[in-house]
Amino acid sequence: MPIELTCPNGDKVSVTTDSDGRCKDWQQTEFVAGTYQMRFHTKQYLLEKHSGGFYPFVDVHFDIVEDGGHYHVPLLISPYGFSSYRGS
Repeated sequence: MPIELTCPNGDKVSVTTDSDGRCKDWQQTEFVAGTYQMRFHTKQYLLEKHSGGFYPFVDVHFDIVEDGGHYHVPLLISPYGFSSYRGS
């Protein structure tokens, strides 16, 4: 699934999930404190897995309070609902 990350300074980074649904290559992005937006482009995934859905994309906004660190931001999605949380 394609994901677009918007950093606090406005820079955008585009990545794609692997076969396990994870993104491990953030193109040497330095994660500094600030507010981020992740746009999950879900339309193709929902078409392939469920023959369609209600959400063509999902935006998740979150704050990083300290520079660096490891963050896990999962998106759980079905054709007509989604949720996200800060994982470990």
